[in-house]
Amino acid sequence: MAAREPCLLLAEVSGSERLLDKLGAAEMRHAVLRCLHRMERVAVGFRGELRKALGEASLMAEFESTESAHLAAGEMQQRVLDLPPVSGVKLALKISFPAVAANGDAATAPAYLHLRHGGVLVSLGPDKAEAALGRDLDNDIVIRNPRASRNHARIVQRRDSYVLIDQSSNGTFAGFAGGPEIVLQGGELILAGSGYISCGSSYGAESDEIVEFSCSPVEGE
Repeated sequence: MAAREPCLLLAEVSGSERLLDKLGAAEMRHAVLRCLHRMERVAVGFRGELRKALGEASLMAEFESTESAHLAAGEMQQRVLDLPPVSGVKLALKISFPAVAANGDAATAPAYLHLRHGGVLVSLGPDKAEAALGRDLDNDIVIRNPRASRNHARIVQRRDSYVLIDQSSNGTFAGFAGGPEIVLQGGELILAGSGYISCGSSYGAESDEIVEFSCSPVEGE
């Protein structure tokens, strides 16, 4: 049996900046810590090893397989979404799966991201750093699913990564090859490897509206 590859998960609490403006630093930290405690319990429950995070509103953990990391990510998202808003601010998570280098640190992500929807192919790279998805005809990829928003989601390049950003009413569903589906509701997710994106509906409900993605170190697919 082939050995499983380890997988890093980075989860960051988003919305804390608005809380800081409304409540001040002490109350903001209290709300963020409540999220982090839930996230830590999920990580440990899926046998993740906690690593030093990059900031006080983030958590990094290493899992023994991609499947475990993706399952943990989905559970973390749900645990944080279950929390009530704080002074009208709903906290969410930004989830990413940095590649693991030989020394155990995060490695540099591929230079290109290819998106395919039906007969439409959109490639992001040095010449195009962003793509928009939604029902509006001005989007790079037009989604016909009635549950999709007019301007449903964006994919932007940040340094060496491609980030999926949900800005919809019904959520954005994403899946990685060999992993479970992750639901974004106001959150973000770094795309790695290959998989799919579904706007407004889970995979299978609107299968003809699936956007397939693949990361590559070269320009062609």
